[in-house]
Amino acid sequence: MRIGIISTYPPIECGIAAYTGYLTEALRNKGNQVYIISHLGASGKNVFPAFDYEDGDLAEKAFSATIRLTPDLVHIQHEFGLYGKHTGVSVIPLIMEFRLAGIRVCTTLHTVYPESPEQHRIILTAIVENADAIIVHEPYQLSTLRKIIKTKGQFKKIHLIPHGARELQPTEGAKAKLGIPETAKVALMIGYFRPTKGFERIIKLWPKVAEKYKENDVRLIIAGKVRNIQ
Repeated sequence: MRIGIISTYPPIECGIAAYTGYLTEALRNKGNQVYIISHLGASGKNVFPAFDYEDGDLAEKAFSATIRLTPDLVHIQHEFGLYGKHTGVSVIPLIMEFRLAGIRVCTTLHTVYPESPEQHRIILTAIVENADAIIVHEPYQLSTLRKIIKTKGQFKKIHLIPHGARELQPTEGAKAKLGIPETAKVALMIGYFRPTKGFERIIKLWPKVAEKYKENDVRLIIAGKVRNIQ
């Protein structure tokens, strides 16, 4: 199968870019031809940087670059900050263009919050109604979409597929390098920092967690980096 994936992609620093890198490798290992249509800055085998985050004609640029590759299926990796202004509304006409061209569209929704703002609900509803298939990674995302989407007939196209994680071996002496006792229990939050991720909520809630496990030495580590100017 010829698959066109629209997403950020390495060396762009983005969790979804890393995710798409692993997904691409897995799909190619199964014999698929995979092409990446990405934001400017991406590179690699069959990777085509075609648009930038704030392009007013993002949908047309992404569609034009993809359609030349004659894909059997287009897989869009969705997050609200990736597809233009106004909470990434350009993803909607992009999906519609593929549908009008007779190309099936699968969309993985990476950002579905139980308390989604109205702008998010509008875009999520439009994506679900117009894509051929939807993938989410967590049960709470599935239940959230069931509350947001008013047309029950759309539910059957939503699929729950666990996110998965790399298999990594523990780094010997890691706690000692950080000055943490070997017997301490560590909770780790890692990723790119931005205000919308709500890391401050964990800091506020942490005293309750520490109190619950007060018989142990528990530590919270928040590690990562800031992209651009946040």
